[in-house]
Amino acid sequence: MLDVQTTLGPVRGFIDTHPISEVSNANKPTGSESPIRKWLGIPFAQCERWSYGCPPQPWTESRECYEFGPAPPQPASAMTAIWSNAGVIMRKIPFSDTECLNLNVFAPEHGENLPVMIWIYGGAFRNGSSSLSSLGDPTEIIRHFPNVIVVTGNHRVNLTGFIDHPDLRSTDPQGRSGNYGIHDQQLLIRWVVDNVQRFGGDPKNITVFGESAGAMGAAVHMTLEGSKGVKRYILQSGTADVVAVKSDDQIWPQLVKYCGVDENLDAREKVPLEKLMEALINHPQWRYIPSLGSIIPSHPSKKIAGGGINDDIEDIILVRLYKFDHIMAWLKNHMEQTQMYHLELPSIFLQKQCFKRHPSINEIDWKLSLSMASLWIQFTINGDPKDWPLYQGEGGSIMHFGYDNGEVEKEESSGKRILLDEENGRKAALQLWSMVFTGRNTMVI
Repeated sequence: MLDVQTTLGPVRGFIDTHPISEVSNANKPTGSESPIRKWLGIPFAQCERWSYGCPPQPWTESRECYEFGPAPPQPASAMTAIWSNAGVIMRKIPFSDTECLNLNVFAPEHGENLPVMIWIYGGAFRNGSSSLSSLGDPTEIIRHFPNVIVVTGNHRVNLTGFIDHPDLRSTDPQGRSGNYGIHDQQLLIRWVVDNVQRFGGDPKNITVFGESAGAMGAAVHMTLEGSKGVKRYILQSGTADVVAVKSDDQIWPQLVKYCGVDENLDAREKVPLEKLMEALINHPQWRYIPSLGSIIPSHPSKKIAGGGINDDIEDIILVRLYKFDHIMAWLKNHMEQTQMYHLELPSIFLQKQCFKRHPSINEIDWKLSLSMASLWIQFTINGDPKDWPLYQGEGGSIMHFGYDNGEVEKEESSGKRILLDEENGRKAALQLWSMVFTGRNTMVI
């Protein structure tokens, strides 16, 4: 069924039988690709500028979810031209800081009680969306592995998502401000827990996966009571130690001065969105990161080290590490700097249109990509990716996705192995979690 009754109201999706494209395929004639079901642009929350999201007003008429919804406001990313030249699809999506909290459901044509994946995008908390590029589009994941459902959604970034100041707290009913983007992610998780069964998903088998800032956000949610309901996490190049002890409350006065408004006035009404983005571009020194305070009451790294993760996360000792150091052939000619930490994204999301540009030299790359994607799916299904060893502390095995004919290989790191047994297993596991989450440039599954 493409008509689904959610907790907020009925939504109508469509069958997509076309390759990933710049525009929706909802109104195209039947194509030659394997059919998948899509619901795009479902609102999961509503918000005002610099306020926390809340459930939108329910609706009764079926809402056609054929197009991606508005994206969070942001400047152009430095990577856009590189990805675009390499074949990644870029889309023209309107920006809105009050209507960007929407999500997309990607599901196989048939199936019930399927494992669920929630994607949280990266972008240094400055950029990112679920629709501006195909790097986070799971269409080909579903086509190659039609036994999972993937949900992607937006959260606010930069000035609209991570700014904190007493002036903002004074206008909040509960005296809160900051971490708006983290709260948006939390609302997304809650929506999936409450609704995914209606789309054929298993609400008791949910995996959150994120990259860079998305992985950092995911690590935070492992410790938040309001983010319960997730069974597994995949953290790609991001750890919990990024959370600042104190927010940068100097951005707000600089912002209102730049925009020409008094700090005591309601800037939400007076400053055009374009002016906010202009201020952001002209102040590259501003940094946007989660901080202790509203939504995040205590530091996630310390909670993790003390075993304070949500009790519905399965098997704390199931830690697996990987290293990805392969540059796809179709990408090499477009990159001046090849040592970048998000190069695995085209592989995990199976950007088939990129590989088709040079099929003769990309056969190995495609094989490696399928290997990676299959391990992500296996982990989502049952937490046990084939032939991927548990990492048991320094000296343990990690998975290496490298140049060796597209094959997955294991790599032994130097040092003393920590053995986990029944008696001291939990203590050692907590030490391991602490080491992993506070170690930079670590990739965890």
